[in-house]
Amino acid sequence: AALYIQLGACFVVGPLFNPEISKICNRRLIPYTPGCGSVSEVGAAQEVGCDLCKIFPGCSSAEIRDFTALLGAYFQAEGSLQTAADAMFIHKNTLQYRLKRMAEITGLDVRKPSNAPALYLAMLLAMDLESDGLSTDFTNLD
Repeated sequence: AALYIQLGACFVVGPLFNPEISKICNRRLIPYTPGCGSVSEVGAAQEVGCDLCKIFPGCSSAEIRDFTALLGAYFQAEGSLQTAADAMFIHKNTLQYRLKRMAEITGLDVRKPSNAPALYLAMLLAMDLESDGLSTDFTNLD
């Protein structure tokens, strides 16, 4: 990270949370966005000054697009599983399976009110990156 900052990086995005990278970035006032695989990792990252965390760690662009579509339908349906499933032309049980899988990967369950805002912001960020033609594949940044 130090090398890239010396070369002019304005921010650092990593596939996992590394407290040492956080220290380097904090000293230089460079934002650091780590990938976090659980709520406790998000909490640890925030304690050392990371304001933004990736909550789709290790996911490919295709997986992030799938999760983004899933979240979009869920939020558009105001949390109604049946309405979201109908909008995606899938069975309600398939939707529940996909939501469970996303919760296992991210450590966040969109059906819990305390987790929904983080997933909503992640969805908006992924949609914004895609609309700007930027990749959401951060799996090979180390």
